[in-house]
Amino acid sequence: MTTNKIIVGNWKMNPASLEKAQTVFKGIEAGLKKNKKVTAVICPSFVHIAPLSKTKNRKTLIGAQDIFPETKGSFTGEVSVEMLKDLDVSHIIIGHSERRKLGESDALINQKILLALKYKLTPIFCIGET
Repeated sequence: MTTNKIIVGNWKMNPASLEKAQTVFKGIEAGLKKNKKVTAVICPSFVHIAPLSKTKNRKTLIGAQDIFPETKGSFTGEVSVEMLKDLDVSHIIIGHSERRKLGESDALINQKILLALKYKLTPIFCIGET
C-alpha cells in the first residue's frame, strides 16, 4: 500500500470506556475508506490496545504510547516490547514531552528507540515539544 501521509493519534488517557474507544476507532476506519492515501496510527491507552488490535479487517495501525526499556523482569505497571508485538502494535511513541517531565533522559529514550528497532517496530520519536 502506497501512502502519502501518516496521521498519528495519541489518545493519552482518552476515552475512558472501551465502548467509546471502539466507536471512535470505527469512525476513523470509516473515514479512511474515503482517502486511500492516508495511513492512520492510533495510540490508545494501554488498556484499549488489545481489544482494538483484535478488530477484524482493520486498516488502521495500532501504536503504543510508550515502552519499558527491558524485555522481562519485575517492573510493576510497565509494558514490554514483546507484549506489544504480541498485540500487533506497529509503532511506539518515544520521548514525549510528558514522559520527559517525569524524568526520562536522552539515554533512556535512546534505549527505547534501539529496543523498538530491534523488534522491528517503528519508533515515533518526539522532539521539540515544551
